[in-house]
Amino acid sequence: MLYGILVATKSCDDAVHVTQRAAMLAGNLKDATLDIFSVVTPAGTRRIVSWMRGSEHHAERAQQERTMRRLSRQSAYLREQYGIRCTIASGVGALAAQVAARVRATAADMVVVGGRDLHCTGLSTASGEATRIARASGRPVLLVRNEPRCAYARVAVPVDFSGDALRVTDTVMRLLPEAHITFLHSYRVAGQGAMLNAGVTDRTIDDFRLQAQRRAQAAFSTFLERLGRPLTKFSLVLTAQPEALATRTYLRTVKPDLIALADGADSLLLGWLNDSTPWTVLTATRCDVLLLAPPQARTVHDARHAAAMASTPATPEHAAQAVANGAP
Repeated sequence: MLYGILVATKSCDDAVHVTQRAAMLAGNLKDATLDIFSVVTPAGTRRIVSWMRGSEHHAERAQQERTMRRLSRQSAYLREQYGIRCTIASGVGALAAQVAARVRATAADMVVVGGRDLHCTGLSTASGEATRIARASGRPVLLVRNEPRCAYARVAVPVDFSGDALRVTDTVMRLLPEAHITFLHSYRVAGQGAMLNAGVTDRTIDDFRLQAQRRAQAAFSTFLERLGRPLTKFSLVLTAQPEALATRTYLRTVKPDLIALADGADSLLLGWLNDSTPWTVLTATRCDVLLLAPPQARTVHDARHAAAMASTPATPEHAAQAVANGAP
């Protein structure tokens, strides 16, 4: 079965590392196709208009011609270095809307994005674009922040054992069958603060923590059964720390190659996309990010341009004490 990978960049971006990572993924998948799509955004067009002192139409056309020449060079390089043949195209308009239109036109299965300065302040902008593309296209989006020196070997997946966590895990297993997946789960003892204030003994609280830990482990066993396919390379990290703190600590200590997150209505991970927490966590790390769209993503329309192409379930109860099982 064909698996389509769409590389989406802005025409002004230096995205060689993004196309190389996409080519590596395509090379590891059977019958994968690769499409490189570059978008001339309104902001880029305004800069060209100012420089050329010409019309917006001429500026867009000139930028698209330069973009197609650059994409042709990238295509030739990927064919020579990775043995991957790819199609190229360009569009004009808002990035998320143009990418969504290209996904519909090519029936792509995932989108790969990236850009400059993703280790510091640029991460906020890039993560926002990745989220908009995921929601507009309804496809998984891989945000590439690093040079692709080797295949992804260690993947971190924060889980709440919901349907969205299942979607994330299934996608990672399909894309990276040889990778080791570390599941991160944060749980709490309900009413622990009230028990401490009421003078409940430490031994009693520890008993509650142990029970909660066992419930989380049982929920994880059920989660594995629901996957519907065998998972051989994995480990589970249970922690009583809040999710953001636990994830930040793990990413800084273990330094995985990739972290995978879900954006869905039935997932606790939705909160990651509603505030700055995930991207604050990721600014302290250098791993790439795989973001899954909601099951029914909203289509974003580009009111300024039509797509211009230059070519063809229930979460478990929370509880406490950190336990790590075989993390790589």
